[in-house]
Amino acid sequence: MKVVTGRTFPRGLGHDFAGVVEAVGPGVSRLVVGDEVLGEASIKASGAFAEMVLAEEKGVVKKPSNLSYEEAAALPTVGLTAFQAMAKKGKLQSGQVVFIHGCLGGVGRSAVQIALARGASVGGSCRATAAQDAHDLGIDPIVEFDFDPTVLSRRFDLVLDTADTLPIDAAKKMLKPGGRIISIHPTPANIARSALPGPCSVLIARPVTGDLEEVARAAGRGTLRVPIVRTVPLTEAIAALTEHERNGTPKGGKLIITTE
Repeated sequence: MKVVTGRTFPRGLGHDFAGVVEAVGPGVSRLVVGDEVLGEASIKASGAFAEMVLAEEKGVVKKPSNLSYEEAAALPTVGLTAFQAMAKKGKLQSGQVVFIHGCLGGVGRSAVQIALARGASVGGSCRATAAQDAHDLGIDPIVEFDFDPTVLSRRFDLVLDTADTLPIDAAKKMLKPGGRIISIHPTPANIARSALPGPCSVLIARPVTGDLEEVARAAGRGTLRVPIVRTVPLTEAIAALTEHERNGTPKGGKLIITTE
């Protein structure tokens, strides 16, 4: 992580944001002062937990007018990761069948909505207490995290593991011939598998302007929504983040930090 994020302290925190463009640098032509935008700061630069953030143009797109800033700020990382997993790495086609392990997390829920919008059928795993939420989202079949993969043998064109807890043998058992397994966790084991011949690959999402625009458009159409379960002002951000790390709360959606 030191290589990715940089080694010096103090450093800003926060990646996803939404707001209004206050200034643009030389060579920026796609955005102008006054544009309402959403985007993500780079992992190394970070700094989105602030009243003003510096970001590269490629990671910033115009916000749909029908989205609030809070709704827009919930989108970039999870939406971009899900879109690149489904559309780019997974090459998902209409009529295919997808299994999403961890289907109600931020990336999982986004991937479900993107897959359904592209004409795919979606199965997934979640806690038993959240099964109704998964059903309402359009997921079928729904299983718990410790499910028996034999009951889903050879049913899926694509398996997406968002939780990094799906055994690779189980994922392979669920695949149709020629199917793909994608993990969003770049662990040494997952990276090693992706370097070998076979169905496994690992996705490290990258800021691609066209992909982020697709995510924004989907949100504007109402086919992609990321739940927000708590909103706090910047003055209360440290306490809220500390609670999140210690207790895993809030659950079921995003924590949004506002500057007002």
